[in-house]
Amino acid sequence: MAPCTRSSNVYLRCASRRGDAQALLPAERSSSSASQAPKVHWVFMLDWLGSVAVRKRTPTRVELELTRGTAWTGWGVAAGGVWLIVLGALWSIVLGGFLVAGGLLLGTLRRHLVFDREEGLLKIDQRVFGVRRQAAIPLFHLRAVVVAARRGGIYVAFVERRVGGTIHLDEARRPAGLMAVAEAISEVAELRVVFDATTRAAAE
Repeated sequence: MAPCTRSSNVYLRCASRRGDAQALLPAERSSSSASQAPKVHWVFMLDWLGSVAVRKRTPTRVELELTRGTAWTGWGVAAGGVWLIVLGALWSIVLGGFLVAGGLLLGTLRRHLVFDREEGLLKIDQRVFGVRRQAAIPLFHLRAVVVAARRGGIYVAFVERRVGGTIHLDEARRPAGLMAVAEAISEVAELRVVFDATTRAAAE
């Protein structure tokens, strides 16, 4: 079992290999069951699509938006789908249609998250295909910002709620960028940052 440590407000969960028992700091044990099998609400907000980055930050407010690369990727995929449709073969038309639909989804997707300590709210504003969805969640409903390892060498960042599903932020091959986003949110929203280095089949 690898030793677990705590640095500042960052709590660590770690194990030497999959199958080892988790070593949780005492303050984390109460939330372990919630993070082991998160029920993500992306069905409604599509927050699993795209990559977010910090756009604006003050001592009491941090704003996150989808990166421009997300939209460019979407338009590129759509263009590839059009090219396949032009080939005229049945298989290429079907595959191209799926690519065009997925590309347009990414290309038109806009998402803006604001953690505002003065208002005490997390505000989510999302547009896809021109349709707008908004949500406002009190900050006291949030438990922690988690960066967790997943199978395949992927790290996922999400906000853990006290009640309800998690709020997906981003995913990457390396955790450093995700931790920077998590710590920015933590400082404004006064949430714990949890780095979970274990991989759990139940959460995959």
